[in-house]
Amino acid sequence: NNNGANHEQLFHVAGDGTLTPIGNVEDFNNSGNFNEDRMSNVRILLTNTGYCVQIEKYPLGASPAPDTTTSELPYAGSAASITQVIFRVSGSTNTGVSGGIFLDDVRATGNALSPQAAWRLAFFGSTDNSGNGADDNDGNGNGLSNLLDFAYGFDPVGVSSAANTLEVANPGANGTITQLGGLTFWPDPATGEVYMRYTRRTDYSALGLVFTDQFSRDLGTFENATEAPTVIATGTGDGGAAIEAVQLKMPLVLPDSGGKARFGRNSVEFAPQIEVILPVEK
Repeated sequence: NNNGANHEQLFHVAGDGTLTPIGNVEDFNNSGNFNEDRMSNVRILLTNTGYCVQIEKYPLGASPAPDTTTSELPYAGSAASITQVIFRVSGSTNTGVSGGIFLDDVRATGNALSPQAAWRLAFFGSTDNSGNGADDNDGNGNGLSNLLDFAYGFDPVGVSSAANTLEVANPGANGTITQLGGLTFWPDPATGEVYMRYTRRTDYSALGLVFTDQFSRDLGTFENATEAPTVIATGTGDGGAAIEAVQLKMPLVLPDSGGKARFGRNSVEFAPQIEVILPVEK
């Protein structure tokens, strides 16, 4: 506000509107022209719970040398996580004011969260694989670990769709998931063949998730499936992730025991990371 007091200074705005000055009174009193030596530099670091500010007053040097570095400042409001950042600059239209604002080199940098880290942050408030958000924890007691909820597209803390019967319409290339649900066995009324159906994230392969389908005739010994499942529908998971429904026919003859499959299950894990160490000549 070029008409107010200390108008060449940044302020932190609290949830109740209270203004707290940041830096020095004339950090941005760099009127004259828009050459590099008349510009100031502002860096904002966003965290899960607040933000930090660095201000480098004009003239800018050859390398960064902040004049002001704040501690973490709390966000206004009560948002649990950041979903969008809006950069807005406003100025006065008062004809009695002569001046302007020049912006140069506006950049957003940083390391993006992985889909699983973003999922943990959204549901548990932290990206850490520990505590309530740990892969092996069952946050809502639905009988599935957090890793399985993530892989299948279920809510890990609230009301989960895992107990529902998975339902699809027009199964095939244009099929849609009409009800999100857990692993389901579906008998084809036309042929009498039984299929095992379940959901998975559409990006499962890129994430390194490996689904292993298994069948058994007596619940004693399970044998790995010899065929890959077929995608029959697409939809959206509890947390908004894109998912797909797949199905796999229960084999009439199991590959090892030779018996008929009467039970089915699958497991999910991350593909092991293989480190290749090249020999070094001495």
